[in-house]
Amino acid sequence: MTQTQNPPPVTQVRHLIGGEWKQASDGATFESRDPHDGALLGIVAQGTADDGAAAITAARNAFDDGPWPLLSPKERAKILHAVADKVDAHREELALLETRDGGKSINQSLHAEIPRVAHNLRFFADYVAMAANEAYPDGDLLSYVLYPPAGVVSAISPWNAPLMLATWKIAPALAFGNTAVLKPAPQTPLTAHR
Repeated sequence: MTQTQNPPPVTQVRHLIGGEWKQASDGATFESRDPHDGALLGIVAQGTADDGAAAITAARNAFDDGPWPLLSPKERAKILHAVADKVDAHREELALLETRDGGKSINQSLHAEIPRVAHNLRFFADYVAMAANEAYPDGDLLSYVLYPPAGVVSAISPWNAPLMLATWKIAPALAFGNTAVLKPAPQTPLTAHR
């Protein structure tokens, strides 16, 4: 991994709502700092209840009007695999960002957590194809199980492994055709933003 002596540029972290990057509705921000040396890493939009409601509304509209829940599991899997490929391609960048934002070792981020992000995406992309609908005939009755998309999933990722744990929640939601709203921990928002 290449090390640099120059600090990374300060990231302007905004909310992605309905496909648009937005500041907090009241304009409030907070700083994300490297716990190792206190370096400023990002200026983060501090969401409000109105921002949360807007995100849920946008996700609901995307679910009701968008193509995502109508895609086949195979089509959704192809997209999730492509995202996993991008995670692999940017593994070093994401590991360094995760390390600086959360104060953990680069070894843990580079060799455990970021590879697990890609693994989670691939696992759920493949799992949805195995979650076949089921039918149970019983005399004159037929019981069956279907796995249609349910709607909007709201997820909160914790600070200690923010991107990896976010994918444990978001990947299955997306794989099964749902839309999602992610609220990353305020202590470690940078990899979710990236």
